[in-house]
Amino acid sequence: MITLALKKSILNDWNAIFPQLSTYSQTTLYVTLDIMVVGLLLLRVRGEDEYRPIFQVYPLWKRDNKDNLFSPIVNKPILDKKNLTFDIPYNQHSNYFKESIRCAEEQVGCCLRPEVLVEKMRSVMQRMQARDFYFFLYLLEEHEMDANFYLNEFETKCKNKDL
Repeated sequence: MITLALKKSILNDWNAIFPQLSTYSQTTLYVTLDIMVVGLLLLRVRGEDEYRPIFQVYPLWKRDNKDNLFSPIVNKPILDKKNLTFDIPYNQHSNYFKESIRCAEEQVGCCLRPEVLVEKMRSVMQRMQARDFYFFLYLLEEHEMDANFYLNEFETKCKNKDL
């Protein structure tokens, strides 16, 4: 039997690897990046005691949030080294987790890294538009983003760009 505690533990393991993502539900980790929401869905495989990590992107440019979050514009399952969907038995999560992370990093890792958010922050500093600052305020307050986690990377990026 798959317990809520086990699902939460698995979600926490994924979140530890991708700390810039925030828990959205019991099975999802997302971050808002300007005009899209990017993240991971840990989908329970129907009829099985397994889950499937899926990379998702939702638009935020439509007028109605129901439309935005109705269907992802990217819904890409993480594939294993045989190029098959990576279905992980819940009770064997620890046996497959390292390999699933390696595959996720290889396939979509660049989209889930703190550097993506840091580069956005750097570009905001150059542009100096109020709407951009609202975006970061939203992340800090609504998604409880830890600013200290990004601070060193942000300072380095700004120094490299003479900001």
